[in-house]
Amino acid sequence: MYHQTFKRPLFQTVKGRIQLITVTFSLVVAVILATCSVSFFQTYARHIDFRLQRLQAWQSVSTDYLMPDEQILTITRPITASGGGTIIGYAYLSVKTSVLTDSLKGYYVSANNRFFIQLPSQALLEFSGGTLHTTQHMAGSWSLTKENTLHSGTLVGQYAVKGAAPVELVVYPVEAIPKLYMANELSLELVHQQLWLYARLLLIICAAIILLGIAIGLVLDRLINPPVASLRHRLNQIAQGDFSPAPELEWDNEFGDIGRGINNLSQNVDKLLRERVDDEKKKKDLEYKMLQSQISPHFLYNTLNSIKWMATIQGAAGISEMTTSLARLLKNISKGTQELLPLREEIALLDDYYVIQKYRYGGSIQLTKELDPNVLDTKIPRFTLQPLMENAIFHGIEPKGGAGTILLKAVRLQSGDIAVILKDDGIGMTPQTAMHCLTDDAEKPSGMFKKLGLHTINQRLQYNFGKPYGLSIESKEGAYTKMVILLPDNCKNSAKMEKNT
Repeated sequence: MYHQTFKRPLFQTVKGRIQLITVTFSLVVAVILATCSVSFFQTYARHIDFRLQRLQAWQSVSTDYLMPDEQILTITRPITASGGGTIIGYAYLSVKTSVLTDSLKGYYVSANNRFFIQLPSQALLEFSGGTLHTTQHMAGSWSLTKENTLHSGTLVGQYAVKGAAPVELVVYPVEAIPKLYMANELSLELVHQQLWLYARLLLIICAAIILLGIAIGLVLDRLINPPVASLRHRLNQIAQGDFSPAPELEWDNEFGDIGRGINNLSQNVDKLLRERVDDEKKKKDLEYKMLQSQISPHFLYNTLNSIKWMATIQGAAGISEMTTSLARLLKNISKGTQELLPLREEIALLDDYYVIQKYRYGGSIQLTKELDPNVLDTKIPRFTLQPLMENAIFHGIEPKGGAGTILLKAVRLQSGDIAVILKDDGIGMTPQTAMHCLTDDAEKPSGMFKKLGLHTINQRLQYNFGKPYGLSIESKEGAYTKMVILLPDNCKNSAKMEKNT
């Protein structure tokens, strides 16, 4: 192993003689050579720092003068006299370059890069083609510019190139041999190519991410937006009062669960509203039944008293008519609970009530009627006109002096709706008072029925026919009061009747 690695040891005396010791056929042969024949050793000797006491004076690559086909590295060391520091000679040791090149054969060096080995003597050797050779184009020694750039122990150095810009080197120290370094040239062109490659790769990745984001956005838009829009539209329909179920919202996914929840919610709300309407209708029916049963004792007393005086003064004249009207009125009050009836029947009840009041006031109150025969079948809530006439007599004509005229008119408007007008020439009222009559505060237990005032009449009309319909009052103080009932036409009225039934 020793012979395979170390070619031969040489020794030089201070007088310039070289002694070559080589091994041939297991015999030691000493050959004395003239210094001039191996003059390159003199260069080695002058270059060495002889104060060093270890193998550290490496020289550049040279050709073995005995075997020209081989490259060698020479290591030199001074020899000092025993017990003193006097140099008596030099020892030279030639080492095959294969010591380094064999371990570098598997190292890849790109075409644009160069790989160097720096010896402790500052000589720079270039490794190419599996061999080492001295670089002729490098000058000076490398200088450290950065430390620990890549990993611990890695240096970045720089060599000045003759006639060109400095060459950047990545330097790796060899721990086993002090001051021995491996260096790899940094190719700026290759770095720029790699940077451009990485930049393009980064752009491609960014573009791919953007395209992927757009694709995902489009997919989500097609998968999410239509269901969300349908759910939003359905909620708007529910907000507008449409509680009908929407089976098309019940998809087989999470949105379908929301759709089923919305359908259940709308059905529950619709059910509650129907129950509320039914409860209110039942409540109104009960109130109406109670009103029918609450005949004012004062009214009956006045009526009977009037009959008594009529019988006394007139010898029973007119008693029959008054009694008949009272009987018919009481009969209609007590019969059935039908909410709506034709206008002609309501006017017949009003006539019976007028007959009683006419005899009570001695004929000072006149009733005039202007009726369109085509509107007499229009439906109207029971006992709507009687409270209006009662208010006209008691609050309009009677305060005036007991004499007056009441006009009852029924016509069809251009819109197709029906207007029933009851006008008296009593004392009238201010517009503020007229508006107050339709409020809840105006309710008072007076007349034939308790708490059956104008506000209640207006509520009943709107409950049966809707907000556009109802009772309105127009009055002029000291002149007249006109009460107008607006009813829908026969077609709308019939549809409402069927719904209430």
